[in-house]
Amino acid sequence: DDAGAFQFHVIIDGRSHPTNSLICNEMMAWKGPAIMIYNNAIFKINDFDSLMQIRVSRKQGDDTIIEKHKLGLILCYYFTNVLSFISNSIAFLNPHEKFLTRRHGKIQ
Repeated sequence: DDAGAFQFHVIIDGRSHPTNSLICNEMMAWKGPAIMIYNNAIFKINDFDSLMQIRVSRKQGDDTIIEKHKLGLILCYYFTNVLSFISNSIAFLNPHEKFLTRRHGKIQ
């Protein structure tokens, strides 16, 4: 892992949760079973930039990292369109703003 992680865990959560108190109906997809992946590294700014531009890897061609082959966090999109993650003090619950959008400081 190019981020320097030395711990990695995959957790399958088969639970489903009530959907009667959601902000919008489209969020029902977040209330079902989940795959949680953990490592003990912290994202760098260029990791966030790459995540927001999934079609173009900013790391491609760098022989020192795994994502040079378009692997890494991008693989999560094979399993979900609703990727959520926390790194250090930054949380992304919907990086592509599919269900919740923020414009001018307000959730739309």
